[in-house]
Amino acid sequence: MAHDDHQYHPKDTIGRTIKTTMVTAGAGTFVSAIQNTLQKQNYGPFGVFTRSGTTIAVFTAMGGSYEFARTASANLRQKDDSWNEAIGGFFGGAMVGLRFRSMPAVLGYGVGLATILSTFDFCGHALTGYSKDPNTDEFERKRFLRTNYRTPAEETVASIGEGRGIIPPGYEDRRRQRLKEKYGYEIDAPLADKAVTGGERADGVEHCLAGIARLSREVKDASSYIPAYDQRTYSEAIKALNDKLNQTRTSFAPRSKFSFKSTRQSSATTAVSHHKNPSAISLADVAELASQQRLKLPGAHQHAVNDPAASSGDTSTAESSAFASPAAPGTPANELAEDGSSLSRQNAAGLDGHGHGGAAQDGFVNRHLSSAQQQGSPMRKPSFSGTSSVAIAGHTGLHIILPPTASHATSAGTIANVRRCIVDMSQPTAEASGGAPFAGLTVKNVRDSLLVCGRVAGAIHITAVEGSVLVVRARQFRMHECKNVDVYLRCDSRPIIEDCAGIRFAPLPETYTHEDPSAQPNLWDQVDDFKWLKAEHSPNWSVLPSELRTSEHVWKDLVPGSPDMGLEEIFEAVKIQPKH
Repeated sequence: MAHDDHQYHPKDTIGRTIKTTMVTAGAGTFVSAIQNTLQKQNYGPFGVFTRSGTTIAVFTAMGGSYEFARTASANLRQKDDSWNEAIGGFFGGAMVGLRFRSMPAVLGYGVGLATILSTFDFCGHALTGYSKDPNTDEFERKRFLRTNYRTPAEETVASIGEGRGIIPPGYEDRRRQRLKEKYGYEIDAPLADKAVTGGERADGVEHCLAGIARLSREVKDASSYIPAYDQRTYSEAIKALNDKLNQTRTSFAPRSKFSFKSTRQSSATTAVSHHKNPSAISLADVAELASQQRLKLPGAHQHAVNDPAASSGDTSTAESSAFASPAAPGTPANELAEDGSSLSRQNAAGLDGHGHGGAAQDGFVNRHLSSAQQQGSPMRKPSFSGTSSVAIAGHTGLHIILPPTASHATSAGTIANVRRCIVDMSQPTAEASGGAPFAGLTVKNVRDSLLVCGRVAGAIHITAVEGSVLVVRARQFRMHECKNVDVYLRCDSRPIIEDCAGIRFAPLPETYTHEDPSAQPNLWDQVDDFKWLKAEHSPNWSVLPSELRTSEHVWKDLVPGSPDMGLEEIFEAVKIQPKH
């Protein structure tokens, strides 16, 4: 009980009554549920209210009347003592006695509960004796604890630190400095604040893309020991960063100029203008630059002296910043190819020798593939910065790697007329780096090559491929007129082949696999041969034995290539027949 000299603090009668009523109503519902469960007859779940609902009502009335009488008595008497508990206990016990519809029961239960509660309060809310100091004002004690340990806002900010929603002036500059000192990351100014001229904005975009690619590689390397949930979380975060960068690039992109287009242009002119690269140069310039590259090779000077046609050439300038690679690298426009035919005839007929390329080859060849070489390296990393699709065609002896910056050009893809090449398109379509899959992919007229096609959201159509290795993850797989091809596949539907022979299937390597727990099963080995209608297994395809499959080490370390790694070494590692 409280001391008489203590100041009384009024209590919230209504609020406390509502709270106590809700608590006792919940307790009554629990007891009623137990009673309904113990019944021999099945009354259903609503029996809690229909059969034993009286229990809920008694508990609710008892708690509400007890708390209301106790707090109202304390406010009227301006005292906190055991009499308040006695008054509240009497009204609460009376609610229990009303159930028996007898005045002696009402008085008996009321007096009994009042005696118990008042005695318990008088003893200090403990059966062993009073455990609190009766001379301590509980209200003042709690207020002292709240105010004495409260720190000023400035001190709290200083102790917690910046960030977490606390952004004082100069926060961004200090944050850049901290990240640079601790992690080595240097954060530039926002892209919108960079100047368009001078290439500052383009450099900022490349810096962001390189950072996103680095994050995706780190997540991919850690996939062996982090949980699947964390992998999915990190992949979604990287994809969100990529989407945010694309939105930012779109926001400050210049508006296209309005112009009237003539409807009298021929279809051929329209096709050429549609595929033309602003940085493209003439074939004469290509021949001149290729001749200059050949002069740097040992013995090339003597060849130039003996071949006046190679040294005369055209006087066109080579000031263009980028140019399209010829179909045979390092070979001028009029020089003979390996088989003795000129380059112009080779491009006209197509590398398969069947003339599938035709006159449309020039408009079909990808013009975003840079032919710049360093010390004769065959590796190429095209940017595809100004296109929404990928087209690679008419190349021999190249190692073409699409960087993550080409992730915006995956609306469609085409690989055609390729011989003795390695084409790796896995990076811009990698799910771990937030890349987008190809909507569709077409592969045609390919010989003795390694094609890492990445992800395809739709169907991949493969025609006239021989002696090659394909690595692809697609929803649908269609192969026609192919021979001696090893396919590493992850397919959501049954693969289909037609007019094929010597096709061997294997599951997609783990290096290119980013499994989703909700993904559909891989049907790589359930192939349908449309030209084999018998019940027996088709002789045109088989499962590649595990001992003949390329190891994960090759896919992860060798296929991406390096300056000291040659094409023939990679071909030997992936079991492509040597060049004859």
